[in-house]
Amino acid sequence: MKAGSRIRHMLEYGGIVATMTGVSALPAGAVFGAFRVGAKAAWPWAGRRRRIGEENLRKCLPELSESERAEILQQSLASLSLAIPEFVCQKKLGREPERWAEMEGWEHVEALVESKRGFFMGSGHFGTWGMLWAVPQIIRKPVALIVKRLENPYVDRLVNRLAQDLGCVRVADRGTGAEIVAAVEAGQVAGFFMDQAALPHQGGKVNFFGHPAWTHWVPYYLALKHDIPFVPIFGVRLGPGRSKTVFRPALPAVKTADKMADLARMAEAMNRELEAIIRAHPGMYMWMHDRFKRVREGAGPGMERPLIGRLLKDGWD
Repeated sequence: MKAGSRIRHMLEYGGIVATMTGVSALPAGAVFGAFRVGAKAAWPWAGRRRRIGEENLRKCLPELSESERAEILQQSLASLSLAIPEFVCQKKLGREPERWAEMEGWEHVEALVESKRGFFMGSGHFGTWGMLWAVPQIIRKPVALIVKRLENPYVDRLVNRLAQDLGCVRVADRGTGAEIVAAVEAGQVAGFFMDQAALPHQGGKVNFFGHPAWTHWVPYYLALKHDIPFVPIFGVRLGPGRSKTVFRPALPAVKTADKMADLARMAEAMNRELEAIIRAHPGMYMWMHDRFKRVREGAGPGMERPLIGRLLKDGWD
């Protein structure tokens, strides 16, 4: 590592640690209030993110009036401003289990939890996604977090320590298929955020609120290939730092001779689950995320699905 890069990485790391230390030392209520005030103050200068949110709401919820969508966008900003401190304050909140003890749909995962094998969980940037760190304590199984390797080695090691503090196992993002399957076979649960805009060679177009969006297919491929149940999970915010964990039935897992159709069917089922929880609580979704950007950008040269193409070449057996 070059000296200049090392200094930059150390300064970056020091700033992150100092911020996390300062935030975690304050009372949780004060932290939540400060982040909400800060996000609201910065919102007028968040031109691009505000425009993305407005465009997404017009696209996904056209039946609402402009004033209704504007109110939802403000609620979305408030929700996002709480998700960050909810994660940073996880140790403090973890000492108060009543903050995340409420559950809905436990019957959908009870047998899976009692099994010696793990399973997959899929979620989105909805509600208390910053508090999904509590899942290992709820289901009494370790969770494998899929987090890409970071350029800054100091911050990368910090991510490893944070994962351990959460009762999780960190899995890097390259060549992870075998690692993820091994983690499930060892009794761990692998969690994925399934509303991220996939690169075209990593997935396919699947409708989200009636509009095509590039969607990651590899987790669904692993689930079908290795008969791993894929359970949607969402955190509904009951208040700052208070969450209800909602488990939904495992996605339908049907394997046919048409692999692409099988993956698309599973991805569509996950999107329907995400749409349903968003419609019930539209202000809890992170509308500022550019979910449809890959469609606008197009595949581009050299992006004609080589990864998915390899996965689809052979049969399921």
